[in-house]
Amino acid sequence: RMRQLRQSHAEVSAPAGPGVAAGGSAPVTGTVLHGWHSQTEAGLSEGITYATASQSVVSAPCQGRVEFAAPFRSYGQMMILDCGRNFRFILAGFDHIDATIGTRVSKGQALGRMPAWNPTGGAARPTLYVQLRQGTNVIDPGRYLGQ
Repeated sequence: RMRQLRQSHAEVSAPAGPGVAAGGSAPVTGTVLHGWHSQTEAGLSEGITYATASQSVVSAPCQGRVEFAAPFRSYGQMMILDCGRNFRFILAGFDHIDATIGTRVSKGQALGRMPAWNPTGGAARPTLYVQLRQGTNVIDPGRYLGQ
């Protein structure tokens, strides 16, 4: 029992990941609808918004640990991914998230799917919002997503 507790504590207190590095690729296939600091109805964008195809797979933009995975306000299904070294990616707009809180993920690993969309149905295309934080500061995620 004591061994299990020590192992569990070690897993929780281990670094989430190595942080983030320049390069990489977008977490979803799609087109950039709003880039970093572009003007939106709500003001300057503090992230990147991708317009995606129906049911596109969303991939982890870094190695890390899932800190949050649930519906959040008007953002729909949202995930916070702790990349380590005080970096966190926030991804919002999923239809379905496959990873649960505490799950360790590899860079590029599938995290979930975007909503289904019928282009002739009149509804707007699904969008994935991606924000990157270093501590409490919001920073441009583009250089870490191949932009």
